[in-house]
Amino acid sequence: ARARAAHAVGREQQLRRLLDYARSPAQTARPLLLAGADGLGKTCLLARFAIARTPAQASDYLLPHQQHL
Repeated sequence: ARARAAHAVGREQQLRRLLDYARSPAQTARPLLLAGADGLGKTCLLARFAIARTPAQASDYLLPHQQHL
């Protein structure tokens, strides 16, 4: 997670929205889907989110990406 987040640039608004979502008890009961085209930075955004939420356990929130052919 830290390696992906180390080179992150931008996406502050999206990160803020994810953090707001996670802090809202009413929203966390609802699933959240993060979708977009390849290469847009979804994994990087989630890595930054995990680090911002729990710096010591950020890797606990991320699963390795497996590309399906």
